Amino acid sequence: GVEVTAEFSQLTPAPVLTGVLHGVTDQTPFHAIADIKLASARANFNSYFPEVFDIHGILPVYVVSDGLSNSVSPAADWEAYEEWVRNIATERGTSVIYDIWNEPDQPFFYSFWAGMSAEEGNPQLAEFLESFKRAHDVIRDVLGDEALISGPSFGGLDEPLLRRFMDYSLAEGLTVQVLSVHLIYNTDSTFGEVEHQLSTLHRDYVTGPDYAAVGVEEIHVNEYGAPKQYGRPGSMLALLRVMERGGVQEAMRAIWGPSAAFADDLQGYLFFAGLAEPLFPVVSSQTDGKMTDLLNEDFEPRPTWWAYKYYAEGAESRVSANSTLDYIMPLASRTSEELGYNQLLLAAYDSDNFPDRPARIGVQLNDLPGNGMATIRLFRVPYNDAIALEEPVASYECTLSPQQGGSVTLSVEMPGDYEVFALTIER
Repeated sequence: GVEVTAEFSQLTPAPVLTGVLHGVTDQTPFHAIADIKLASARANFNSYFPEVFDIHGILPVYVVSDGLSNSVSPAADWEAYEEWVRNIATERGTSVIYDIWNEPDQPFFYSFWAGMSAEEGNPQLAEFLESFKRAHDVIRDVLGDEALISGPSFGGLDEPLLRRFMDYSLAEGLTVQVLSVHLIYNTDSTFGEVEHQLSTLHRDYVTGPDYAAVGVEEIHVNEYGAPKQYGRPGSMLALLRVMERGGVQEAMRAIWGPSAAFADDLQGYLFFAGLAEPLFPVVSSQTDGKMTDLLNEDFEPRPTWWAYKYYAEGAESRVSANSTLDYIMPLASRTSEELGYNQLLLAAYDSDNFPDRPARIGVQLNDLPGNGMATIRLFRVPYNDAIALEEPVASYECTLSPQQGGSVTLSVEMPGDYEVFALTIER
């Protein structure tokens, strides 16, 4: 049978969602950034490298709240808070996107807002919203309509809380061009729900008429990936595709440390909170230049970096692809100026929940561009975040004669747990 189908005549260009949270510095190799077409970066006073961003054409997302007290509310001295924001806006100008707060709903970061909820009259939410408005008004006062403002960057996809934020922005006349959310607690098995939630946000707040006055132009996922999950090539490509289909325009990997240091996501969360030890010592910082652990300590690419490279090369010429398997995410692209061949990526995700997978996958490629025979090569991106990968090598090659209309049917082996198979198709 056929489990994966790609329609190469149905062009669906996608934004390039390669982005990182900190970790890009003047020590990061140029090619490591350029070869995955790094499109976005989230930074703060500690990880702001404007020369690097300028060279690569990146408009960074700047976290305004980083550097403020995490135990004393800005409401204790609104004047000092506004001066903090004013100084940043004056210094950075229009060279950044202003992400005013980072996960204000998470008491780990801001204990004074513990208990924030979408309930009517919730005092913590009311105080956060006022703090957002005050920062917004200062930035607008300094830079006017030219400033790009992002928010609220809550710690998850809390739809009632997001609606309260949008209702407040509408009522107060705020202009927030970027609606920002985080996806760091979303297991592979929830990706279908995540896509639905993102699509709903896009419908309600970007394209719908009810909140048009707020001026949201894009949805950004300013952090994504759990501690173990974000080292899995298949999981990451599956989530990138989910975000593409959900209407996301920019996305940035979270920063946890090497995923091989954690037995599971929970251990990574607890380590971040100072409540557990990793499997081996972890040295990770905002300024290590390792692109949120896409590179190892010697600045060599881990396997996931290669998955991002394949992904980015095909984003602008993405075509329709579907899978009947709940654990294989296909991403297909046709030949273009950026891509010298037709491509099909098979990303294995949620592998732990599907241990008994068939040995092979039936693949049908329809309307392949070009003429003549089709030469197909399969490159394997393994799931092993503890190694450096110099370059994926072809593990399979065949030449097939397309049927009339450019269709090819073939069978390929099932990717291993969380692996990515990259098929190149040349005619």
